[in-house]
Amino acid sequence: MEIQEKAQKYLSEHESVPKVYSTADGFLFLRYDHAKAHANSLENKEVEEHLRAGEKGEEKPFDTLHGNLQEVKERVKNVNDEGLLEALILQEESEANRKTVLKLLANRIHELKKEE
Repeated sequence: MEIQEKAQKYLSEHESVPKVYSTADGFLFLRYDHAKAHANSLENKEVEEHLRAGEKGEEKPFDTLHGNLQEVKERVKNVNDEGLLEALILQEESEANRKTVLKLLANRIHELKKEE
């Protein structure tokens, strides 16, 4: 069962729970901090939020590195400042340290250098 399906199944069975968080190994958590702590023990340190089907999430403060890989990828492709990308690499290394995100940032710097 896919993580998204597992999360929706859990939410449909527990009406009082508005959202759950998942880690790459398929575990579900009611609290973000618990999911993040568990994710830090994994190679893929991403945590995804799952809302009840049809509900929209609350507004989150803007952070280029916040979210899953696809969300980060969409934001990074619009960054055209190598200095900012290097700062984002340092931020990622000190926080989640996701190899996929670090590679994405390094590739974007490489693309910008090729355009020069």
